[in-house]
Amino acid sequence: MSRLKNIILVMLIAVGSIYALPLKLQVSSTKIPKGQSVKVKIIAEGSNVEFPNITDIEGVAVENLYKGTKMESRLVNGKFTVSYQKYISFVLFPNKTITIPPLNVTIDGTKYATKPVTIEVVSNNSASNTATNSAMGGFSIKMISSKKSMHVSEPFILTVKVYEPINGTVSRIEYRPPEFKDFFSKSLGGEKQIREGNSIVHIIKYLLVPQKAGSLVISPAQTKIGVQDMNAPADPFGIFGTALKWYTVRSEALKLDVKPLPSGVDLVGDYKISAKVDTKVTEANKPVNYILTIKGRGSLEDIEDPSFKIPGVTVYSDEAKVDTKLVSGRLISTYVKKFVFISDRSFTIPSLKFKEFNYLNDKLVTLQTPQIDIEVKGGSSISQPIATQGSQTLKSTQEPLLVQKPKSESI
Repeated sequence: MSRLKNIILVMLIAVGSIYALPLKLQVSSTKIPKGQSVKVKIIAEGSNVEFPNITDIEGVAVENLYKGTKMESRLVNGKFTVSYQKYISFVLFPNKTITIPPLNVTIDGTKYATKPVTIEVVSNNSASNTATNSAMGGFSIKMISSKKSMHVSEPFILTVKVYEPINGTVSRIEYRPPEFKDFFSKSLGGEKQIREGNSIVHIIKYLLVPQKAGSLVISPAQTKIGVQDMNAPADPFGIFGTALKWYTVRSEALKLDVKPLPSGVDLVGDYKISAKVDTKVTEANKPVNYILTIKGRGSLEDIEDPSFKIPGVTVYSDEAKVDTKLVSGRLISTYVKKFVFISDRSFTIPSLKFKEFNYLNDKLVTLQTPQIDIEVKGGSSISQPIATQGSQTLKSTQEPLLVQKPKSESI
């Protein structure tokens, strides 16, 4: 009787192998600590495979999506068979327990579905996560935004804080900044360190300026933590260094509400504007230096440079200088641009006008420089002024006065 049972069992195994689904889903773990990743792989066996388009699982973004193909050889009843497997793999960083639902895959014209898999996210103080926490030394990372809602071109400060325990066992840290898609970004001053309780806090600040309206997301900042692997084989000669076991610690993503600007806005913030010349009376073909300064609260990193077109006047300009700094938690910017005007006749430097949206009080105002008359001794009457604003580098309206030396001459 036992022999009959064994025969039936072998037959069932064989039948199960014949009718096994050509599709499977694999996960690196079904229980992970908060902030850690889970790797997911969907494998399909067939020549023509159509995978679903997966962008997120229960709101958790799919990252590092990869598609591949591999060949697998098998020995069945003394014969070699070759099959081709196609797969997709991706990484999830859930901050709560999620379930990967059945995912539909079409293999050689037939539709199949994977089995649902639940990924349990356990808190950092759970008993099952004690070993991982001990190895990681209690590391944590978070992002803090100075604003959650703003207008397009309204600046804000993003602060990344990495908490490193003073008595930790970490051998190496690798920091990976967030991806600032749809934002102008600039690092403010590099990394700073302070002591807070039993941790050293690494602080990195960024100036961010949203470039479009809508619900925008800043991807998580993360660090890779290299901890000495106590289970690795010992290196008695110290040639290969200390074996490290790597962990990834991530912040949560930030969602921001960005509102559109009124039409025709040139500046976003609260600014003062000034323009001055070094002289209002000059001689023919002598330069007049003009300095435009805009200063105030806000960001001027992406301002469009103004330009001048004045008949009979040659205009040159330097590249604008923009200085941005934090003063008592406020972003203060200064924009300085220098122009040189050269003419053989009297002329007028026209007024420049900027339409400003002040996000502090939601008001529109017009900032304006004064019109400046320049008297050129012995020249003709003041010419008709024309002023334009644009992003193009200024070009002279006449032939330049400087004469280029032939290439054969030495300098």
